Amino acid sequence: MVFVLMTLIVELPAVVGLVDYGRWWESLIGEWRGPARNFLVDLDLGYRRSPNLHMVGYCTGDIAGGWNMPRQYSRELEFTFNAQGFRSRSEYTFADVVTLGDSYIEGWHVSDGETCSDKLAELTGLSVANLAQSGYGTLQELHMFERHGLELSPRLVVWFFYEGNDLYDDESFENAVSFYRTHGLPKAHRLELLSWAQFSRASFSANLFRWVRRLADPLAPNNMPYFGWFSENQGDRQRILFSSECMSDLSEWERGRFEKSKDAFVTGKALCDEHGILLLVCYIPTKFRVVGEWCEFSESSPCQQWRLWNLPDRFAKFCSEKDIPFLDLTSPMQEAAAAGRLLYAAPDTHWDRAGHAFVAELLAQKCRDYGITSRRQSPND
Repeated sequence: MVFVLMTLIVELPAVVGLVDYGRWWESLIGEWRGPARNFLVDLDLGYRRSPNLHMVGYCTGDIAGGWNMPRQYSRELEFTFNAQGFRSRSEYTFADVVTLGDSYIEGWHVSDGETCSDKLAELTGLSVANLAQSGYGTLQELHMFERHGLELSPRLVVWFFYEGNDLYDDESFENAVSFYRTHGLPKAHRLELLSWAQFSRASFSANLFRWVRRLADPLAPNNMPYFGWFSENQGDRQRILFSSECMSDLSEWERGRFEKSKDAFVTGKALCDEHGILLLVCYIPTKFRVVGEWCEFSESSPCQQWRLWNLPDRFAKFCSEKDIPFLDLTSPMQEAAAAGRLLYAAPDTHWDRAGHAFVAELLAQKCRDYGITSRRQSPND
């Protein structure tokens, strides 16, 4: 009875949202799963990154973390966000190039200075403003461009679409904005019961169980079925984790969401044309689409049966019809995988620093093709 009472006392602050024990655990062990929680509510954007953040830690990987696996990535990562809430150590007052996207472009699994935006600036001498925000979909990215991108007077906008979740993120954004406009913004001082999903992340007992279970993994491994073995060109053989994304034909609902995404890109293209800005839309494929063909799987692996949807072809056709410059990253990344180059973090869905450097090289060539040179000194100089 005493144990039950003590548990209730400890959990009550988590139930009403006063305490997040998950963050305590991450701070205690020097580990984090990416900057997923540091956001502010925004009436027009749904949410946006909190300003002036600086975080250092060891990343678990979103796939490995989702399966509560031991940390597989030993390199410490540093994340810095400026006063505007963007991934940068300096403020953006102008830019030759603006990048729009989600966690891939914000740089979920790489340290400061290693994002494709940073590497593009290094390769070209251009000032590059990274306006990407983790969790954003196409509609939010359009609003971000309207609010912050246009005022930077860029010559080129590189707008990324991630096939794994952008269609779903757009609906979450619409639902959030509709809720805020109906019920108002949440009050910081108001106590509210958390949903079960929110409470499970914040709960002391749940976090204690997850940590104990992770410690026991060497004796009783977590049964993560979605993995294969990839042989790099140096001869190393790595265990690669996958997420089961995009494994079915597009449903009627997904096709409807795609129509909304297309409308956003058409609107963005019109805005760019109106202001004399070049637009390049880039398609980000899932990790399995890039790496899966060159992995070895066990005979019982469910990955053997996976078949990806045809959204890349639909997307390319749309861009062609609307005369939108388009770069599908699928083929060049598959060619790199065929040559034994791994561009994704093994325990994560995102690119590692090699992947960001690879994309930056492709973008640098596009900038040269378009004749884009730096007009002003970079704010990072």
